[in-house]
Amino acid sequence: MTAPFQFLARLALAVFVAASGAVVSELTQGQGSRPRGESYEGPGTRDLPFNADQFFVPRWRLTNGPQVREAFREVVEPVVPSVVRIVCEERDVAFGAALRTDGWILTKFTSLKGPATCVLADERELPAALVGFDNEYDLALLRVETNDLVPVRFARTSPLVGSWAATVGLWRDPVAVGIVSVPPRALPRQAGVLGVELDQFNAPIVTKVRPDTGADKAGVRVGDRIVAVSGEATPTRVELIRRVRSFSPGDEVELEILRDGQRITLVAVLKSESSLQASGGRGDTASMTGGPLSERRFGFPRALQHDTVLRPSECGGPLVNLDGETIGLNIARSGRTESYAIDAATVQQVAQRLLAAAGVAQPAGSTAATVGAPASEP
Repeated sequence: MTAPFQFLARLALAVFVAASGAVVSELTQGQGSRPRGESYEGPGTRDLPFNADQFFVPRWRLTNGPQVREAFREVVEPVVPSVVRIVCEERDVAFGAALRTDGWILTKFTSLKGPATCVLADERELPAALVGFDNEYDLALLRVETNDLVPVRFARTSPLVGSWAATVGLWRDPVAVGIVSVPPRALPRQAGVLGVELDQFNAPIVTKVRPDTGADKAGVRVGDRIVAVSGEATPTRVELIRRVRSFSPGDEVELEILRDGQRITLVAVLKSESSLQASGGRGDTASMTGGPLSERRFGFPRALQHDTVLRPSECGGPLVNLDGETIGLNIARSGRTESYAIDAATVQQVAQRLLAAAGVAQPAGSTAATVGAPASEP
C-alpha cells in the first residue's frame, strides 16, 4: 500500500475530478470500459431518479464514482484473492469471504436460494456445500473442495466513525466505497410478514393474497387453511399471526396447508411490513430508495453502519479499511445510504462457533484467518 499522504493526495484528486465532471467516459460508455464480469452503475442508478445527475453532480459520485474507487485500487488488491462470488440458480446472490485455506467460506445466509457455486478470483467455479448457519447474524458457513484459498485478514481494532471503508469484489477496483457512520450496536428485529389476509372469525383461512409477497410466490391461494408453520400447529388466526411474526424478514418458512381436503406443503420467504407498505405490495422498494434493499436487514444483535451504496447481491463479503484489513462482513443494505456490516470481532466469534459445530479444529498455524482472535474497541 502507498504511504498515507500519497493515498490521501490521490483520493483528493479523484474527488476533485469527480466533482468537476472532467472524466465522464465511464458513465457514458457502459460496460465496455470495465473488466469482464464487473458490475456497472450507469447514470442515475445510485440515488437519483430520472437521470438527474445529468444536471448536477450526484452525491454518490463524490464518494463512490469511478475515479474515487480507482484511488482505492492498491487498498483492495491484496484482498481480492480472499473474496468469492456466490451464485445460486445462475444468479449472483452475494459475496463471500475465505476463512481458511482449506475451503471454508463465510457469507450471507438468507441470500442462499438453492445449491450454491463459489466463483473465485482466478475464475474457478467450485460447488459449495452449506455446512452451518447463524440465524441471528444471518451468516452461513460454506465449504468448497480446495486447499489454496487466501484467508481474509481481520482488523484487531474497531474502525473509527468517519473512517473510509471499501467493499471488495473480484475486480481491481472496489465495488463501492463509503464512510463508517455508526459504531457497532444492536439493531432491533422486525417481524416477518407472509402477505395474506385472514378470516375475521379466528380461523387460519386465507381470504386474500397480496401480490408479489412470500405467500404469492409460494403459491398460497384464497381459501387455503394454514394449519402449521415450520412444524408448529396454527389452529387459530391468532396463533398463525403469532407464529409468522416470530420469524424475521428474509426467513424461509414451511407452510402446511389444507386445500380441497388435501394437505400440501409450500415454502415461503417472509418480507418486512415496511417493504410492503413502501411498495404497496407491488414489489421491492427501489423506486423510493434508489435501489432494492436487503429483505433481511433488521434484528442483528451487533452491526456497524456505513454509508456505502450496495445492492443486496453485493453483501456477504469483506468490508476493509485503508490497510486492507477486514473490519466486517457486509450483511445488508437498509436504506438509500445505510448499509450494515457484522463487525470483525463478532464475525470471528460466529465463525469459530460454526467451525466448531462442523467438527473443525482451529489450527495453531497461520493457514486460517484469525478466527476467534479478539478485536479491541477504540
